Amino acid sequence: MLPAFDLRFATSHAETLQHLEEDWYVIAGGTEMVPALRIGALSPIGLVDINRNSEMRVLAESGPFLEIGATLTHREIIDSELVQKLVPVLSKACFRVGNARVRSTGTIGGNISFAEPRSDISTVLYALGASVVLVGPAGERVLTIPQFVLGAFDTAIGEGEVLAKVQIPLPAKDVQYWKYTFGERPVVGIAFEKKSDELFVVVGAATDVPTSNSFKFDQPELMEQWVDELEIGSDLAGSADYKRRLIKGKLRELGVGK
Repeated sequence: MLPAFDLRFATSHAETLQHLEEDWYVIAGGTEMVPALRIGALSPIGLVDINRNSEMRVLAESGPFLEIGATLTHREIIDSELVQKLVPVLSKACFRVGNARVRSTGTIGGNISFAEPRSDISTVLYALGASVVLVGPAGERVLTIPQFVLGAFDTAIGEGEVLAKVQIPLPAKDVQYWKYTFGERPVVGIAFEKKSDELFVVVGAATDVPTSNSFKFDQPELMEQWVDELEIGSDLAGSADYKRRLIKGKLRELGVGK
């Protein structure tokens, strides 16, 4: 059963910020928040529904960026011809998020803002060099993914702020994404970009925050040392040692040490 709370609706950034008070949260798809409310992990006084905020529905090429509004669902990103053309890896990653219900109702902004470690989207956006745009009482702030995702379920969103959109630099990097799943969430996710003499990787899901490095293809010792030093925890999806072996195996497959 859900706890009692007030509910407000916002149709613009100004209304959203006007409604946000201490211990109030924004809600869009609710695929992460509703379960958290049910188990008592969150106890807000009220929620601000931002689905009617048209300013968060942008999906357009804007100067050097592809801009994606926070309330666009995974399904809308999957189906967007613009995303398929400019950033195909994001469309493919969204296609494998959760299940059909999650993809139809969950939003890209909600996914990033909840900062669930076993998530695909932050890992992919990190590799793409994407940033998030926050709006708040003091105006806009633009943060990179490493600046934004601070830890498990912890972000840099300040009091009275809300994530408005994602900006992906264009032309997009030639990033690919691989993950190993147990159930609906990834055990390990690796976004990578293969260059002529090195591999750039971002490891997520196994770690609390996406973590990156670059390796020359003839540096297997450095790669293994880096993976051994990653802060990885054991859980029902597998031991830390098991996850390390998955990461090392994939990086070898991608050419490090071959």
